[in-house]
Amino acid sequence: MSQGIFYEYATRLISDEKRNRDSWAKELSVSSRTITNFNARLKKEFGIKLGKTNGIYGYYFIDKRNSSRYQEFINFIQNLNSPTKIAESFAGDGVFGEHLIFHQNWDKVSWMKHFNSLLNAINNQHYTNINYSSFRTERDEKLMYFMPYWMKQNAYFRWYVIGFENEKSTFPTVIGLDKINSLNIDKTTFERKASLEKFRDEYENVFGVYIYPDQESETVRIECTRFQTKYLKSLPLHPSQEVEFEDDKITIFKYFLKINHEFAYELLRQNVWNFNSQMLEFPHPHRTAIKVLEPAWLAAYFYQTYKRSYLTYEENSQIVSSIKNEIDETSSYEIPEF
Repeated sequence: MSQGIFYEYATRLISDEKRNRDSWAKELSVSSRTITNFNARLKKEFGIKLGKTNGIYGYYFIDKRNSSRYQEFINFIQNLNSPTKIAESFAGDGVFGEHLIFHQNWDKVSWMKHFNSLLNAINNQHYTNINYSSFRTERDEKLMYFMPYWMKQNAYFRWYVIGFENEKSTFPTVIGLDKINSLNIDKTTFERKASLEKFRDEYENVFGVYIYPDQESETVRIECTRFQTKYLKSLPLHPSQEVEFEDDKITIFKYFLKINHEFAYELLRQNVWNFNSQMLEFPHPHRTAIKVLEPAWLAAYFYQTYKRSYLTYEENSQIVSSIKNEIDETSSYEIPEF
């Protein structure tokens, strides 16, 4: 039984669409028996009882008076459909998004037209054919009969579709919507596999949208200046974030997660020189905002990155030569490829 079609049926019943069983079956491309099963599920799982008008063409309707959890059900469906409202707000449709200001003018970004199509494909479990540009290979690639499972936004305003390349896939594929050149939603549907749903938890807990096969979670400890601490406390980087130590100058945060390149980049982004003359009592004019304490390989990654940054801007030839030698000597240091 298709989960997406079931929720579409429920949503359209709430919208007071008037159809009999056979009409619903034809409209949703399922059997009449499936509609009967949907009705039974509505009663069993949600306490929603359906009525039917008289006559051979009598249509179904929600019997609100005898549906004990009607308002709870309405709230559930509205929450389920809220991403669609957000998508509509990108284009300025309706009053929902009238007063929302987004980072970009989404209606001016051509690839956002795919947002609703992909969301509908996910909800209704439709195979999707995608043509996209690979930034790694610098070639156009194709995914035929791709099975989209989720959509997620990363920390830098990009949206991604996450799914599986084919029925035999055991690890997700991630495609940025900004890389999609064209897509076609196929009429055929797939069944979501319970064995693949486990990845949802990983995507909810990881920073960003990328996970790596066989990667283990590890402890990360960072030391932050007082100024940067306020931002990390108000918007934690990860659900595992906790304060290990704090005084009037620094805070040490501790995490337990699978480190991906997005997490490393976010630490680099926040690790800026943050001297604030207005915080006269606690200025930090001689250091950056964050220092990685653990793991050692991530601290080394930062160390090597900043050496190369120094090399980019340094104009003194003797210092440049010295830095180059240091980089050459440590270039074999074992750092995972992001």
